[in-house]
Amino acid sequence: MIDRYTPDRMRKIWSEESKFRRWLKVELSVMEAYEELGMIPNGVAKLASDAAIVDVNEISRVEASVGHDVIAFIKVATSKMGDAGRYFHYGLTSSDVVDTALSMAIVEATDAILEKLEDVMQSTLKLAKRYRNTPTIGRTHGIHAEPTSFGLKVLNWYAELERARDRILIEKERISVGKISGAVGNYANVPPEVEEIACAKLGLNPCKISTQVIPRDLHASYIATLAVLAGGIERIATEIRHLQKTEVREVEEPFSEKQRGSSAMPHKKNPILCERMTGIARMIRGYSISAMENITLWHERDISHSSVERVIFPDATTLTYYALEILEYVISGLKVNEERLRKNIDITKGLIFSQKVLLKLVENGMSREKAYLVVQRASMKVWNGESLDLLSAIREELPNVDLEGVFNIEPYLAHVDDIFDRFETPRVLANTRYFDIPNQNGNYKANTTGKTINSVIVGLQWGDEGKGKVTQYLSRTHDWVVRFSGGPNAGHTVYHNGTKSIHHLIPSGTEKNKFFIARGTLVDLKVLNDEIHSMSKIFNAFSENIYISPWCRVITPIERTLDLEIEKLKGPNAVGTTGRGIGPTVANDAHRVALRLFDFFDEKRLKEKLKILASISEPLIGTIDVDEMAKELLEDFENVRNLVKEIKPNGNVLFEGTQAVMLDPMYGTYPYVTSTACTPSAALYGSGFSTSNLQIWGVFKAYTTRVGAGPFPTEVFGEEADKIRKAGGEFGATTGRPRRCGWIDLPLLRYACNVSNVDHLIMTKADVLNGFDRVGICRKYNHPGMPYDLESSNPQIEYIKGWKDLGSSAFSDFVSIVEREIGRKVEYVSFGPEEKDIKRI
Repeated sequence: MIDRYTPDRMRKIWSEESKFRRWLKVELSVMEAYEELGMIPNGVAKLASDAAIVDVNEISRVEASVGHDVIAFIKVATSKMGDAGRYFHYGLTSSDVVDTALSMAIVEATDAILEKLEDVMQSTLKLAKRYRNTPTIGRTHGIHAEPTSFGLKVLNWYAELERARDRILIEKERISVGKISGAVGNYANVPPEVEEIACAKLGLNPCKISTQVIPRDLHASYIATLAVLAGGIERIATEIRHLQKTEVREVEEPFSEKQRGSSAMPHKKNPILCERMTGIARMIRGYSISAMENITLWHERDISHSSVERVIFPDATTLTYYALEILEYVISGLKVNEERLRKNIDITKGLIFSQKVLLKLVENGMSREKAYLVVQRASMKVWNGESLDLLSAIREELPNVDLEGVFNIEPYLAHVDDIFDRFETPRVLANTRYFDIPNQNGNYKANTTGKTINSVIVGLQWGDEGKGKVTQYLSRTHDWVVRFSGGPNAGHTVYHNGTKSIHHLIPSGTEKNKFFIARGTLVDLKVLNDEIHSMSKIFNAFSENIYISPWCRVITPIERTLDLEIEKLKGPNAVGTTGRGIGPTVANDAHRVALRLFDFFDEKRLKEKLKILASISEPLIGTIDVDEMAKELLEDFENVRNLVKEIKPNGNVLFEGTQAVMLDPMYGTYPYVTSTACTPSAALYGSGFSTSNLQIWGVFKAYTTRVGAGPFPTEVFGEEADKIRKAGGEFGATTGRPRRCGWIDLPLLRYACNVSNVDHLIMTKADVLNGFDRVGICRKYNHPGMPYDLESSNPQIEYIKGWKDLGSSAFSDFVSIVEREIGRKVEYVSFGPEEKDIKRI
């Protein structure tokens, strides 16, 4: 790529120095993997890293002799390694290094492209909103058609860029694969475990299957996606070029004071930037053809693709970034001539209202065919200069016709806000399931897609992210809210018309919802009764709209006592349980002795099961009066007996999660976890539902908190912790315990999003950090132990400028960092305790 079109950021990514550094990183990650598996001596990778040499000039000199760039790299890199060099490139083939490093480079370039694309999108949306109600003429076939909004024209650009971003995010995930499988991809000389460990260190996934190379359809699909984006950029550029023509002059791309448009004609202001984008788009599309040609390789591999890729990947990504850079400049500085917009509407002397006239005549009783001929005949008189305007020409045909309100531009702008509102609702990445939720103006719109909406809300940290308020917010476009896991150890604080309510078992929602406590939930009957009683005071006929699965496990006083006693026995290894009996109930369920609600319909069976449970537990907690306990439990059950029934909610279902991913017993920071599943997969397992149409909302705080013991890499102490805790009200809704506080942990969030397959992100408590001089961010750890070895993670905390309020650029920068690191869009930000305190960004 020539320097003229190469921004510094992309030059650095694709430099020879960066390429060899990536190669070295792959080699060292493989050595580290060998060490972890005990296949080579410990400490070898560190010795190799310390002694490695990356000298571009020396590698080029050696390559001139050996005729192989990877061999030249290995010879130079290991020249000072001594005995450690024996394990460098051990069991690998060149493509293991080159292809894996290429994926790393593509991911890095893609992150830069996505960042720039976001900037362009924001500038475009800002321009669209500025001119949302500014009339302009809509053209079809290059001819005046009907009036529209200039903001809608620009919003169309934004929508295309938005789709491009979604496609690129998908392609980034697909191309984020490494290949360390040997000469023909069968792991003959390097085991799959090495690939898994090394790829994890490099931020990649192992390619599911490879030959000597990663399959090139992945690369072709990626380049084709850039080509589609380039087509969108060209469409915008071409539109601006037309609108800048002398006879149109509705817009002009930026033209600086010292700029010259022509060497011969001083009056010229040429749209050269848009013309440049058009040319760049042609080049990128050409690269897509080359990438597709690369799919076909001989057998397990030939190198016909190699020379092509040395050109197309640096060029295609660099040109894409450069074109976006230009587009952002053009959009941000676009000059819109509103006076000319109006003049160009009037130039056809009313002809643009011809359809309105046609429809008016039909309304007045004329047949459509006759009305069309009348309007067409009148229109031709105007085109030919035989009539002053369309109104005059129609009057000549029909002197007494009623045309009141026809020649009015307002109807053409009547639904502009409706269209803009569609961009106030979140999208679902990687598919086309669109739905409506409350927009930032507080207006709620019904789902009109004809498709069932099933959504899951999951916490992405250690709980307490504000999921209850988010559930309540999203519940307005769902018919049912289903609680699928956890028990009274989880607490959601929500507000109903200003009245504070803390839910432990009943899902959050609104008065229009129906509620179901599904079989995956653990029920404490006293807690459940208290909550139903409280909610009945807030919602009319609440008890008629809540159902409880008879399969729910029931927490008894036995399990609550066991919980406390077992925690005491653990001593310094206690995990900080809430003492609500969750763990022992789950354990008893595994032993097949836990009670379920259906047991309560048969008093005899209930007592028999209680006796078994008591006999198992008495050695630890002492004598238990089974009859008295059964009596008390049955009294509590009677209040909910009529609500206990297995149902299958129809309509749109919102699954409310509890705790968070990092507390999940399978995926969290074990053993400092809860006892029930917290990831989205538990929504279906814990509810008995089966659906593929599931949208996953991940909720996280702008900082991090945790209750109880366990690793917490970004934890802060002293004055900073106290300030966060006080501003955020960080005290447990269930226990009242002060929460541990720390800065936002992006590796943790990225992990939680990936294991949960999160579609949408909602950031809560963003306002808590208002007024902080600096805000900490952890982008990575010096140790990769996620999530099993967080104690040794050694997080790298960097500080950015704090913000006064959420409208500041510093907060926008913070959100952008989060989005880039996690690879997902933050759709909404929550900034207060109530449902209304949620806003799309």
